[in-house]
Amino acid sequence: MEYILKFINTYPYLVLFIGSTIDHSGIPFFTILAGILFASSTIEFIPTALSIMVAYILNDIVFVLIGFSYFKKRIEANKSTVFKTVDVSILEKGLAFYVKSKNSFYFFSKLIPGIGKYAPIFTGIVDKKLKLSLLKYFIGSAVYFTLFFVPSIYIGEQLNKNSKELGILFLVIFIGIYKVFEILTKRKMKDQE
Repeated sequence: MEYILKFINTYPYLVLFIGSTIDHSGIPFFTILAGILFASSTIEFIPTALSIMVAYILNDIVFVLIGFSYFKKRIEANKSTVFKTVDVSILEKGLAFYVKSKNSFYFFSKLIPGIGKYAPIFTGIVDKKLKLSLLKYFIGSAVYFTLFFVPSIYIGEQLNKNSKELGILFLVIFIGIYKVFEILTKRKMKDQE
C-alpha cells in the first residue's frame, strides 16, 4: 500500500490520465479525485485538465475507430440475414436513438452512466464528418470535466470531514440522474414506436 501511495504522489498526472482512460463506470471518479487533490494544493490545474481531457479524447477516438472499423461492418453483414445477432440488434436500436439526437450525444452523453463512454461507437458507424464529431465530443468532455471538477474543488475539504454522508448523498444523486435519463430514454423509445 505504501508503494502505491508513493507512486500516486510521485506521478499524480499519470495516475489521473490512466484512471480516466480505463474508467468506464459513468462516474468520473478520477475527475472528482483531481478536484479534491487540487483543493488540497497537491496538483496544478493545467496539467490536471490536460491529463484528463486527453484521456477522454483518446477514449472517444478509440471508440469512433471501433465503430467505424468493426461494428459498421457487423451491421452491414447482418442486413441480409433474417436472424440478427444480439449485438447488432442492440446497436441498431441505439443507432436509431443516436441519429435522432446526435447533439445530445456529443455534448451530454458522458453524463449518462454506462452509456456515455461508448456513444462514440455510434459516431463511427454513421457519421461522415468524424473530425467535426470529435470536436463536439471534445466540447462535451469539457462540459463533463467542468461539471464534476469544479464542485469537487469546493467540497474537497467537506468530503474529508463528512465522507460517509457525502458518499451516500453522491450515490443517491447519481442513481437519481441515471433513473431520470433511463425514464426519458424509455419515453423517447415508446414515442418512436
